[in-house]
Amino acid sequence: MPKKKLKESTKSFNPIGIFKALILNLGNGFSYVLFFILYLLLFGFIFLIFAKIIDPQNVGCFYRPNDIFVLGKINSSTIDYTQYEQVGNWFIPLMIGLTIISFVIITLLLRLKKTINIQLK
Repeated sequence: MPKKKLKESTKSFNPIGIFKALILNLGNGFSYVLFFILYLLLFGFIFLIFAKIIDPQNVGCFYRPNDIFVLGKINSSTIDYTQYEQVGNWFIPLMIGLTIISFVIITLLLRLKKTINIQLK
């Protein structure tokens, strides 16, 4: 039953269905745990979008060679790292794009894994 639910949800690209099916399949092997973690990371991208709306000065992609690289939220109370923001107003569209692309790639990999498992049986 859990594997059938996973097959149906990967065909429809339903994120909630995929998440539920992966939870049901966690006991079936390491690869399902790995896919579960990858889907959780997608929620991190979505969290960053909302965090940027709430706190635009301290959330973003901060970079300075040999000093700092942060994709997320920084505490700029001691040092003003806001001058190292690299993406600026493009941060939210970038995170939306990364979320969509990552979701499609991870779902296709999960579908490929299911196909390989079927062919090996």
